[in-house]
Amino acid sequence: MAQISIDLSGIVTREFEALPAGRYPVEVLDVTRETSKNGNPMLNWQFSVVGGEFDGRRLFTNTMLMDSSLWKLRMFLLALGYDEADLEGLIELELEELIGLTALARVAQRVYEGELRNEIRALSPLEELRVA
Repeated sequence: MAQISIDLSGIVTREFEALPAGRYPVEVLDVTRETSKNGNPMLNWQFSVVGGEFDGRRLFTNTMLMDSSLWKLRMFLLALGYDEADLEGLIELELEELIGLTALARVAQRVYEGELRNEIRALSPLEELRVA
């Protein structure tokens, strides 16, 4: 078993409240292929808010990889800069190439297991923030 030595004296425990509902520029920090509790394939996404009052705050979401849910993955890829033509037919998606891409996240709040949490409802191209 691994052991570490660390001094936690004076360290204050922090809790994060959910971000207010709104639109936030985000950057992809990580994308991994996972299996849901129901045994379905999915991508687990981790984003970071870029700039503003909530710079650096993390947001998490999943996109299911079932036919009935692929619309959300397509929306994400288009928002991250893929062209429609890139998404025709069978595509090979390199998850590592998604890291660092940016988009505009529409974030909502919801209660999950008694706690207020954030939920990414949609991604759109970051240019929409500049137009608004």
